[in-house]
Amino acid sequence: MSILAIIQSRSNSSRLPYKSILPIANIPNTVLVAKRCSSKKYKTLVATSDNKKDDLLVKLLKKNKIEYFRGSEKNVKKRFLDCTKKYKNTDIIIRLTADNCLVDNFLIEKVLKEFLKRKKNYLFIDNIFSFLPYGISVEVFYLNLLRQKKRISNFDKEHVTSNFLKTHSNKFSYKHHIDLSHLRCTLDDLDDYLQLLSLFKNNNNLIKLKWNKLCDYLIKLDKKKVKDIKLNKQYRKIVLGGAQFGSFYGITNKKKLTTLQIREILNFSYKMGINQFDTASSYKKSESSLAYICKNEDVKIDTKIDVKKNIDLQINK
Repeated sequence: MSILAIIQSRSNSSRLPYKSILPIANIPNTVLVAKRCSSKKYKTLVATSDNKKDDLLVKLLKKNKIEYFRGSEKNVKKRFLDCTKKYKNTDIIIRLTADNCLVDNFLIEKVLKEFLKRKKNYLFIDNIFSFLPYGISVEVFYLNLLRQKKRISNFDKEHVTSNFLKTHSNKFSYKHHIDLSHLRCTLDDLDDYLQLLSLFKNNNNLIKLKWNKLCDYLIKLDKKKVKDIKLNKQYRKIVLGGAQFGSFYGITNKKKLTTLQIREILNFSYKMGINQFDTASSYKKSESSLAYICKNEDVKIDTKIDVKKNIDLQINK
């Protein structure tokens, strides 16, 4: 049985062009991820595109003696299938992305060990379930699972494992002692890049710096950011409505918000100075969603009850 860790990476990003080679402490991003994730227990490969924009990335991978494969730019799933043609159905694939710099071989080996122990065909990290920051992502599966998914959408082509069964039993069971799921440590835009530069700054031996130690640094960095923000007093006059957190309220709310999206909205609002929130018992899960922000002592939540409904219930009793 062979084990292959595939790091997908490309330079043609609309939000942050050439993020694959942006330097972090003078190390190109994809090179840093590949070196942090390498292990003697499995083979590591960077899967990039055949677009000319990735020529520089390939040059840097060659220079650092990192194995790579070039394939379809838009159909990432095909890229995975093409670079694993010589592998067997029973071989194990570890899926990683160059966007996620904090992941390392210590975490990967933890997930791999649990994957073999559970005897499942798929295991993944869910940042909400594991209390980990958004950007700590590792997926492990048997190659046969990827090969048997024949009918796929354009979304599946880009996200590779989106049509895998992501049930509770397939989640990595590690849980951080502090809930860090509201934090980000991925590389999608310029703000993310600036944060990663601060995170890795003044830290020696970035290749061997453990992922959980970096999470501790991320907590300190987030606290400093909150402290440094000069809250504008005028935002204290704003009350954020919570109807959309629990139902399809409003003409623009066509898709239900995920737990992560709600927490990101609440964290951003609080950091900007908004500490008053409005909800109602009739807004389904809105009240329970807002309970998350109550960890801050100065938060004020107004909730409404249906008086007539409550009176009717009392009368019926």
